[in-house]
Amino acid sequence: MACFGATLALLFSYSCFVNSGDAMAQIVVIEDEPVLRLTFRHILESAGHCVWDAGNGRDGIAQCREHRPDLVITDVIMPELSGNEAVAILQEEFPNMPVIAMSGLPVRTPVGRKGFCFVLKPIAPASLLGLVRSMLSPNANHSTPAAQ
Repeated sequence: MACFGATLALLFSYSCFVNSGDAMAQIVVIEDEPVLRLTFRHILESAGHCVWDAGNGRDGIAQCREHRPDLVITDVIMPELSGNEAVAILQEEFPNMPVIAMSGLPVRTPVGRKGFCFVLKPIAPASLLGLVRSMLSPNANHSTPAAQ
């Protein structure tokens, strides 16, 4: 079974490599709930984006260091390393990388950071894709939280 998982991960990576010229953006999704993580991945890949995912902030940072994505979408409340902690590290290492933070609960987030947006879950697929488009826009300046 581990071989199957490794093969599947390799196919996802290969898919991003092969389709990188056609992909609209490279995105890392950090979400500890597997169903939500796969749902976000499916929505984004169906729209032509190349997506890597991680189940916690620590693994998400590793994905960002490896792939240098155009955008990060992260849950805020997670085990091992919270979304806020991950955002702080990413901001230091990649100050121009836009971040969409999500939570099912209203939480404190780093308001005032350029290229940062907070949204409450659940979020409709069309709203997620619109927000991604907006955050990737060259004129994006989402320095205040966004309400869903």
